[in-house]
Amino acid sequence: MRTPISLLGLAGLLACCACGEKPSPLFGDAGASTDTGPPFDCSTVPDALLSVEELVGPIGYHDVAFDSGGSMIGTDGNQLFKADSSGNTVPWGAAIPGVQGMDFLPTGSLVAASSSGLVRIAPDGTQTNLNASLTAAYGVTVGPDGMVYVADNATLYRVDPISGETETLLSSGTVAPRAIDFSPDLTRMYIASFCTEKVFVAELDGNYDIVGEPTEFATIPGSCYEDGIGVDVCGNVYIPVYGLSQLFRITPEGELTIYHQFDSTTYGHGLEWGNGVGGWDDQILYLPQPYDGTTVVAIDIGVPYRE
Repeated sequence: MRTPISLLGLAGLLACCACGEKPSPLFGDAGASTDTGPPFDCSTVPDALLSVEELVGPIGYHDVAFDSGGSMIGTDGNQLFKADSSGNTVPWGAAIPGVQGMDFLPTGSLVAASSSGLVRIAPDGTQTNLNASLTAAYGVTVGPDGMVYVADNATLYRVDPISGETETLLSSGTVAPRAIDFSPDLTRMYIASFCTEKVFVAELDGNYDIVGEPTEFATIPGSCYEDGIGVDVCGNVYIPVYGLSQLFRITPEGELTIYHQFDSTTYGHGLEWGNGVGGWDDQILYLPQPYDGTTVVAIDIGVPYRE
């Protein structure tokens, strides 16, 4: 049976001397909001987005991520930056070429796909290459099991964030995984694809292994680069599509709507909810705009993330 994190990696994590990190819970998002208010009422989901605002200060290329200290992490494609919600932005750590998707681990480290492979960046900026062969990786999602799910437009991998041990979870020319996210109840995986015009869904077992073959969830005519995917607490799926310059919302029943129309300059690659810390609203999608000076746009959807 697969364990969420290797025993060797767990021992190293608890010791914390090798990676320079403080002990923290193994599960739960290090960047997540600590809000313990009442459950969100899904009957109040707005029919349309509430506002769109281009931010001044934050830098974003193909993805952003939020740490537990109130910072947005972004990149210009080479250098990582930290920004607060007031727009103050500073470089963070050494340069990492060709950064694509990124996400935070429960330990507070960031994992990022890059042209150097899958890299882990500790809170102090120290970098460790977890898998130097994943140089074509695009989508990066830390799963509910603490493992790193990495998609490269052809294959979906699962990577131990401590040891770097890598397994192939899905290899399918039909599905062509580009990015993934999980349903609110964690029983399904939604898969954004590369040049198939399809969004797929896969059933999961208790170990987050795929059961059977993924099936078609929705069709986006004319889509190729599905540049991100996220699932809200009510099960709605959001996908930005390059080429169409559109952000789509798909209901849990598979009903597709154009949620926002960008132009080719302001198009938002990737997407990430704020974590409710430091002024980053947990009902807003933050999308990098690589063709508009590596800025970041905030789209208020009025619905929090699946967690």
